[in-house]
Amino acid sequence: MNSEQEAIDVLDASLETLVGDLAAGMGLNEGAYGRACDALRYLARAWQGRDVVPRRAVALVLDVVTVIFNAIADWKEEHKVPVVKKACELDELIGACFIDETHA
Repeated sequence: MNSEQEAIDVLDASLETLVGDLAAGMGLNEGAYGRACDALRYLARAWQGRDVVPRRAVALVLDVVTVIFNAIADWKEEHKVPVVKKACELDELIGACFIDETHA
């Protein structure tokens, strides 16, 4: 990614695809998941040490993990487990965007 705006755009499209596919019962879209992770890593680096980040990005990630859990609520347990693991990984990446490790 070449800019913060591009990363936010990629994150938006990736999360929409990821959640949409889960809600439709299509399973985990690994490509969308990977793009979302890449975008979050980029943003975590870009935002390191910043006190203010774009509202749009915050809105995208505010409740995405909860939305993922809701999308798979009726799935069989064996199908939920890998998605829950990926959702937890996303949650860690989201946290990295907002926690300044230099002051932790």
